[in-house]
Amino acid sequence: MFICPECAHEWGPQAAAAAPEQRVWKDANGNVLQDGDTVILVKDLKIKGSSSVVKVGTKVKNIRLIDGDHDIDCKIDGLGPMQLKTEFVKKASGRFLTALFLRFPMPLIDPLPTGLIAVTGDERTGKTSLLRRLSGDLPALLGEAAHPDAQWVDLSLPGRDDETPQQLWQAWQMRSPRWNAALHQDLVEALALPPHKDKKLFMLSAGSRRKVALAGLLASGAQVTCVDQPYVALDLASVEVIRDFLLDMAYHPVRTWVVADYEADPQLPWQRVISLG
Repeated sequence: MFICPECAHEWGPQAAAAAPEQRVWKDANGNVLQDGDTVILVKDLKIKGSSSVVKVGTKVKNIRLIDGDHDIDCKIDGLGPMQLKTEFVKKASGRFLTALFLRFPMPLIDPLPTGLIAVTGDERTGKTSLLRRLSGDLPALLGEAAHPDAQWVDLSLPGRDDETPQQLWQAWQMRSPRWNAALHQDLVEALALPPHKDKKLFMLSAGSRRKVALAGLLASGAQVTCVDQPYVALDLASVEVIRDFLLDMAYHPVRTWVVADYEADPQLPWQRVISLG
């Protein structure tokens, strides 16, 4: 027999064993949610009885978890109190924010919007060429101008077979005055690269080579970072790491990430989408 010391209620072992388990709330990716978390919408949500739409990528802070079909109670800036379903949100990781924002600020010197820009199009529409021209890797076309602080790299790292990731990153750091060592370390660990740091690149898979390049490019500190098809050849866990990074950077006040791919990732809040056809 069990007796509650507060109210003297009595119950037997069988009743205790039958007690329901405490509910666990999970987001769209299966991550456990808690009261006070910050979440990000993973799809557009139309507000019932209104023409308003809560856009994908909207960040919702300090949520409260409740029972019911709509199991998140929250307030959304500009819209007020609202209830959401956990299946339509993703927990904001924030894991890359501290390392990034510890760096000194940079002046905004270009009309490109800050945050995320998508460049989309099929094969041979010029996505990669646009990124290379923006970074100065290819000559600008008439009326264009390369950005003075933009970086692009071929993520497959051609011609670097005899280098190790560590050697590659050290050389990258030397030519990047705003290299972010803390962010780089976070990316290396999140992308599971420590076991490969001292292997020559020819020993790595296509996906691992691209992760090596991404860890360097995203930590370079450039005001404009040009990323060409960031998810190609990556395992699902690494795709989520890169998506989390881009989500964390989506509202950066002074930096821009230009991402080229066939389509704009619908889980990211793009400031601009440039379609090349």
